[in-house]
Order: sequence, then structure tokens, then C-alpha cells
Amino acid sequence: MKPIIQTPTPNYKESCNFYEKIGFEIIKNDGKTYAYSKGITIEINEDRYSRAGLKCFGENWTAFLLDCGLMYNATKTPTGFMLLAPSGCRIYLEDECDNIPASDTAPLIGNYGGFSLETNHIEDSIKFWSLFGYKQTMGNLEHGWVALSNEAGFSISLMKYQCCPHLFFNPSLSYFNGKDNLAIIDQVKAANIGITEEITQFNPEGIADNIIIRDPGGLGFFIFND
Repeated sequence: MKPIIQTPTPNYKESCNFYEKIGFEIIKNDGKTYAYSKGITIEINEDRYSRAGLKCFGENWTAFLLDCGLMYNATKTPTGFMLLAPSGCRIYLEDECDNIPASDTAPLIGNYGGFSLETNHIEDSIKFWSLFGYKQTMGNLEHGWVALSNEAGFSISLMKYQCCPHLFFNPSLSYFNGKDNLAIIDQVKAANIGITEEITQFNPEGIADNIIIRDPGGLGFFIFND
């Protein structure tokens, strides 16, 4: 199944408002709160000790960690384990699957493109994610970027350190909107959503045709034209 992205929150109401503004649906289930839209589910975790990361679901994680030689990097939690990817992103290995519905709702920020991580160990990162069934589908190491996907169609983008000339938050979510991105940026501004960075680097006319926003817990959103 597809993993769930976890985001912490310093203010539950503000986090819910943020996701509603960008066009996500909010659902509460079994004492948890989820923001979801087409292709993605995000848990808004009110636990003050929670951190941004990726929640993966499976059985017998103990055997998996031992077989892969990752137990040294794992911390036991009440519901499974937490370990760090080479990028520093937290991976939560959960024994029980969160029972939440899928959604075909298209968010205001456009087309979801994947879970993005910056890493100074990109080759180690590729090997790490291959242990979880991810295979390279796009990109190459010479350009400092690769995309990986698993059987459920969940995509992870790995960016080599200092490959991107803009702010990068680990983890972030990428949205790619092509020629429609300027109109989407106008919608973001009209919705009074704070913009963390307006990027002019890739536009010969100096137009801010890419932007970055962040949710109250610090999760990044790249709203790019390609």
C-alpha cells in the first residue's frame, strides 16, 4: 500500500486550515486527523514529540530490519520502529495499517509529483529505498536527481546536495503544473496562503514562476512548473 506522510503541528487548528485552503479534504478517524487529496494522504499528528516523515505499513519489521542490517539505526516505538534514511528523513515502520479512504480530490496547488528528499549520500539513498521495494524510474546521478517508485505507485524524488538553487526542506512534496503554474500561484496568493520563497532562478525574464510554501509543522511544498 501507499505510505502516509506525517506532519507535526504546533497549532492543530492552523494546520487544518492550511490544508483546507490548499484544497485537501480533512477527515478524522480513530482519534487521528488526515488531510488527503488525489495521490496523497497526510496525517496531522498533534503529538508534541512527532516529527515530519513517512509512515510505512507492513508485518514483522523486526525480521526486516535484522535481514537488511538496519536494526542499529532503528528505535522501537509503541507501534513499530522509527529509523533514519540517509537523507535524515524519519521513516516510521508501523505494524498496523491506518484505515482511511482514498481520494480523487484535485488540490488547489495542482498535480502531485512525489515525496522529495535532499541527500548528500544519493547512492546510499538509492540502495536504502531499494530495500523497501523502490526502483529507479527517472533521472540520473550525473544530473544529481533520480525518481524512485514502489509497486503501489508512490514516488520518491532524491536530490543531490546543492543541486537545487532554492530553499529545500527535508521532507517536501513536489507539485508540477507546467504552463498552468502561474495561474496556480495566483490562486495560492488569492487564498492568502503564505509563500516561503518566490523563485525566479529558472525564468529568463525574472518572473517568479515557481514557489515554495510550508505547512505550520514545517513540511515543504514545491509548486513548480516542471
